[in-house]
Amino acid sequence: MNRTTKAELQAICDLINKRAGTPLEPYRQEGDKWIPNAGAYYIAGAYGGHKLEQMSHKEGCTGTDRDPINTGYTSKSNLASHMRAFLAGMET
Repeated sequence: MNRTTKAELQAICDLINKRAGTPLEPYRQEGDKWIPNAGAYYIAGAYGGHKLEQMSHKEGCTGTDRDPINTGYTSKSNLASHMRAFLAGMET
């Protein structure tokens, strides 16, 4: 059994962002400020696990990210499986 890497999670995340028409990066730099990209999906990590999060749909808003597939922090392999299913659902 192969290990799932952060790069693999990011590749799936990029596909989700492309399918959703959202930016690939959760933040953009404007001058010396970092501005959240509305709607962008990204991989978050804490407590030894990872999850897919999505920025608020309000441009420049912080603190309202959501967990669109409700996995909480989980293993990379479990997250990859859920993200593939989420992507498949977006494509139907």
